[in-house]
Amino acid sequence: HFFKAAQLAHLEIELTASLGKRTKFQRKSLPQLKLETNLSTVESQAKPQVIPLDKDSVLLEDGIHFDDAQHNNPDHQTPAQTPDQIALRQAIVLALCLDVKNSNPEKEGLTAQEMRAYVDAACASAQNWMVFSTAILIKCRLEASSAYSADRAALQLEVLVSQHSTMCTKEQDARLNKDDAPVQERIKFLSVLDYPAIWEAKSELAYAMMNLGALVSAAEQFAQISQWDDVVECYAAAGRRSEALKVLESQDKNPNLLCVLAEIQDESQYFETAWQDSRYRCARAARGLGRFHARAKNWQLAAEWFAKALAVAPHAPATWFDTGIAHMRLALVKEDPEHSWREAARCFSRAASQEPDDADSWANLAAVLIQVRDLKPAASALDAAIRLRPDDWRLWKMLQEDP
Repeated sequence: HFFKAAQLAHLEIELTASLGKRTKFQRKSLPQLKLETNLSTVESQAKPQVIPLDKDSVLLEDGIHFDDAQHNNPDHQTPAQTPDQIALRQAIVLALCLDVKNSNPEKEGLTAQEMRAYVDAACASAQNWMVFSTAILIKCRLEASSAYSADRAALQLEVLVSQHSTMCTKEQDARLNKDDAPVQERIKFLSVLDYPAIWEAKSELAYAMMNLGALVSAAEQFAQISQWDDVVECYAAAGRRSEALKVLESQDKNPNLLCVLAEIQDESQYFETAWQDSRYRCARAARGLGRFHARAKNWQLAAEWFAKALAVAPHAPATWFDTGIAHMRLALVKEDPEHSWREAARCFSRAASQEPDDADSWANLAAVLIQVRDLKPAASALDAAIRLRPDDWRLWKMLQEDP
């Protein structure tokens, strides 16, 4: 449907490559992914504020600098494009950008590079406040995963959130400045854009602050949209135990808040209450009880509670790992440890399959497979662990001792 919309709007796009530079210190131009379109590059006056990169960032301010310096294809220019036509075509480009995300693995680096080409083409000119804001928002999400631009992404999100509620009516048009737009301009293309509501935007900003370690600021943002579970989590992670408890006392205790209270006060009874109140569906409560019993060296109860947590939420590599540890401990004290070793191997295998970059899961899997004399799969698991952590002398010692 997106390509049909592009055809009806006479939008011509071509994903190609062009020589360009990505960083300040890059001397030689290298092939970079680029989207050529027939969009006009004439800008309107009203657009959201764009936050610059830090001065010490190695990235270039405007992204990739292409040698030809143009996103539009001069051979396919469409004459007499009105601002609304251009804005509509930009909205279609952004829809195609999200289609790239939906059609490819999200963690694949090439997916982000391809999406960035679409966003850069849409950002080449600002024709409508909402369309440009959506392009900047997608750009923020792409930049948030990079250590070089995560700070700028969070600041840009903060600007978008602050401008989200800066509404202007027709009677206020005379007092508009260059960065403002009247409400009729902001909602003109809202139905064709994937732009979040104010509470969703604030939530996204708060999570970005959490990732940067600004936990108190994140808690304040969460408090504005009444996400009290996350407020308590932020205060607890920031070491502000009294403030976390104050929020907990003022709120009705749902299972998630009971789990946070149990973690703060290290009381298993709150985990048990959360497990019962959730009708035995709160995996966090079961995990908490499992870890509580593991700290008390009660490995049998720990394994049972971890199993209950995995029955509710099986895609949890950390819980599979903890369960494997519990079965390893049980195998060391049982007279017939074969079943516990096998269970530990199964748990570590699930943990490694769900988190292939975790060297500890592969190493423990190799160790328990050696115990049950499955030497060929043990060697494969040990090789995977060594590839991930080649400087760990314990792995090399295990390889040397492997019969």
